[in-house]
Formats: sequence, C-alpha cells, structure tokens
Amino acid sequence: MAESLRYYIAHNGGLKIMENRSGSMQTTAEHFPGVTLEHLIGCTKKPEIVFAAVAFDGGYRSEDAGKSWSKIMEGDVRTFTVDPHDERVVYMGLGPIRLFRSEDTGKTWAPLDSMLEFGDEVRKKWGVPPRLRGVEFPHVRHIFIHPDDQNLLYVLLEHGGVLLSRDRGKTWYDRSAGIDYVDMHYIENLPGSQERYYVSSARGFYRSDNSGEHWRRVETGMPWAFTELHS
Repeated sequence: MAESLRYYIAHNGGLKIMENRSGSMQTTAEHFPGVTLEHLIGCTKKPEIVFAAVAFDGGYRSEDAGKSWSKIMEGDVRTFTVDPHDERVVYMGLGPIRLFRSEDTGKTWAPLDSMLEFGDEVRKKWGVPPRLRGVEFPHVRHIFIHPDDQNLLYVLLEHGGVLLSRDRGKTWYDRSAGIDYVDMHYIENLPGSQERYYVSSARGFYRSDNSGEHWRRVETGMPWAFTELHS
C-alpha cells in the first residue's frame, strides 16, 4: 500500500509531487514554478483527476495525476470543490467574486451568477483592506457542499462573508450576522447536522446553531483568542 502513496505539496512557489518508492520519498514532478497554489483537490473515485487553483493565473485540471495540466479557466482562481454526492459535479471560485459549476468533471463550466444578485447592504462588505486595494479583489475562498444534502451550499468570501444556497445555487442568502470581520476562510458542519456549523475568519472562530442565521465566537481556551492580530 505504501508504495502507491502520492503526495501533492502546494505552496507559494509552485507544486511538487512526491511518491514513496522503496521506502524513501522521491520527487516525481514539479509544476507552476514561481506562483502561488491557493488550493488543490482531487476526485476520490478517479484520483487521476486533480484540480489546481493558481492565484492571479487560472484554474487547471489534470487527467493523469498531475503529470500534465490543462488550463480550464483564466483569471484569479482560488478554490475548487468536488461534490461528494456526484464527482461529475465540480465547483470553482474566483476573484473578483464569482462562482462556476461543471457537470462533466471539469471539462466545461457554467457561471452561477445568481450569487451576485444581492443589494448594496450585502455587497458593501465585498471589499479588501485598504492596503490591498488595487492589488487584489475580494474572492471566493471556500465552497462547502453539505455531505447529507447536495442542494445545500455555503460559499465563503474573502473579504465578504458567508453565503448560503438551499437549492444548488439558484437563490442565495447572506449568512454573516455576528461576524465582525468578514475575511472568511473555512466552514464545516457538525456531522449529521444541517443546523450547526463552525467557521473561521482571519480574526475569529465562530459557531452557529441555526444554519448561519447568527454566529457567535467560541474561542475560550484558544491561543490568542479574541485578539485582532492573531485570531
């Protein structure tokens, strides 16, 4: 079993692929030199299909476990998510904020621009800190598909907050109440629950017991809890 393990190491200077051969780790390929890989994910049933999000450059797809790559989207691609219910369905998030979905394992893509149809009250949060203006745009950071419900999606924006869809991306709701600094990073549900979620931002860790209608900090005992610099 150990002989078949393959490791993908995504970092600020590219991608390194390593394999355990005869008891030692060996580099088998290197790609995307000098650029930042924001996210890397593969399929479970077909592990040779892998997606790479390269900041400020584009989205890439491999059909041979990373030996070669095809560019499938131009632009500032930041994340991919493979639907755990159907691996033919893949989501891709970009900056400026935009969401795409593929129904054929990433060969073709369609925009889900209904996610952009919010009023000024929500969209005014979609920005970046002053020091980053003109350098980068707010973007999709994380796409979560509920493991028990294919229709239930959460999209995290950096900067921008938490968005929820209960109908697979047709309609959307802002679910950012209670989060004072909406530089969002990652969300997960309590296993078996469609009500309780935990989410991390650049300045806090939060819990919701009502599907994100309201969040509260749950940082007691964490290092640097409730601080603006290190949370």
